[in-house]
Amino acid sequence: MSEKWRLKDLSGEIRPSLQELKSLRYLDLSGNTFEGVPIPNFFKSLKNLQYLNLSYGGFSGVVPPTLGNLSNLQFLDLSGWSLLVKDLEWVDGGIKQASIFYGVAPTILLAFRNLTGSTIPASIGNFCNLKHLDVSSNALTGNLPEFLNEIKNCSSEGVLPELRELDLSWNQLKGRLPEWLSQLEKLTDLDLEDNKFQGPIPASFGIFRNLERMWLAQNELNGSLPVSFGQLSELVSLHVSWNYLTGILSEQYFSKLTSQLHGQLPKLLNLTSLLVVDFSSNLFKGPVPLPNTNCSLLYLSNNTLSGSIPPNMGESILDLVFLSLSGNQISGEIPKSIGYMRKLEMIDLSRNRGLLFGLSNLTLLHILDLAENNLSGSIPSTLGDLIAMYQKHNISGLVAASAHIDMENGTAIIKAVGQDKLIVRAKDQDLEYAKSLPLVIIIDLSSNNFSCEFPKEIIKLQGLMFLNLSRNHINGSIPQDISMLHELESLDL
Repeated sequence: MSEKWRLKDLSGEIRPSLQELKSLRYLDLSGNTFEGVPIPNFFKSLKNLQYLNLSYGGFSGVVPPTLGNLSNLQFLDLSGWSLLVKDLEWVDGGIKQASIFYGVAPTILLAFRNLTGSTIPASIGNFCNLKHLDVSSNALTGNLPEFLNEIKNCSSEGVLPELRELDLSWNQLKGRLPEWLSQLEKLTDLDLEDNKFQGPIPASFGIFRNLERMWLAQNELNGSLPVSFGQLSELVSLHVSWNYLTGILSEQYFSKLTSQLHGQLPKLLNLTSLLVVDFSSNLFKGPVPLPNTNCSLLYLSNNTLSGSIPPNMGESILDLVFLSLSGNQISGEIPKSIGYMRKLEMIDLSRNRGLLFGLSNLTLLHILDLAENNLSGSIPSTLGDLIAMYQKHNISGLVAASAHIDMENGTAIIKAVGQDKLIVRAKDQDLEYAKSLPLVIIIDLSSNNFSCEFPKEIIKLQGLMFLNLSRNHINGSIPQDISMLHELESLDL
């Protein structure tokens, strides 16, 4: 039944004549106002029923255990605040063996509320096709049952082989978290928060292949967070607050996480003694924040930050070496205070919304990326003042092995790998530079609206190795003395 035609606010008596619908497969009475009537016992006669949704329908009283005889049932939702379920043993009736509907593997959803004082029967482990189990916000007690020994009828190996979502939150379950949970290979959501679970988090929890959300907050867990959590490559949300966890978090814990943070960063990032500040590739919005520490590398790329660069940025972080604000929605002028950053070697402001620039004071700058900014007019002559690009330099100027600059649509993708080499990907080729070789020097002004002749000032930059002026409106002829750029390896016009 579609949402368009579903009736709401039904009330009154549900007449026994409904059981004459022998072929009925789908019955949805949710979201109505049956004013406290009990679930009719004659529902047990609807033998072909595959979908039964009674959630928040105004029903009250005890759920009849005879629902367990509906052998074809694939979906059952009894959520609500007036229904009582004395126990779940009746669930081990016929509904555990769901049949195939139109050739599609059946999806069973079990959702219960008000299971006062009940325990979870191990027999639920026999639900071979169960995909969603929600018994949250009840008064369930006891330990999590061992399902492994209960499986007798599943063709697939492993416990609850089709389970995607398991919600046992807001109960009174206790004991240790069982190892068998990690064998739920298709699990994407695990919510065990607000119970009384004790002991350490099993290291095996780090082997979930598809887990996106794990909530273990508000329990009595102790020990340290397993290092194996760093292998949860699909994890988006992890809640472990309000426990008794201890230890130190290192990079190992986040080695394969691809989660994205969101919200607005404070204008002043309250950090202490950090050389690298990296909030890149998330969903942060709002103005560009400033760290309160004089860091060396600041990564804020690939977010949705907007507004202008703070005018006092150059005064606040004088020792900055690498600045990456690419892939945001920043506009306006590059503040003059950036010129105070005499140690600045790399700037990536590509893929923003129009940044004018005057960078003549940056005597150490050797990588400049302003691609895709809708800049127009002439290319500023102040580019010729970037004296770090005049000649060869030692590659020892790079300060961190993790430093990287991604010019995905421009001339090069540069990555500092380890402490001994720098790899530049240019025109589908990987070029490797060792520390003893000249420092890589790049200018990328591609994909703007510059309309001018080839800037003669660039000829001064005889250390230039990669130059990209493509996808602009450069006109006239290429200067003959471009041959003076002896280090040039890639020229894209």
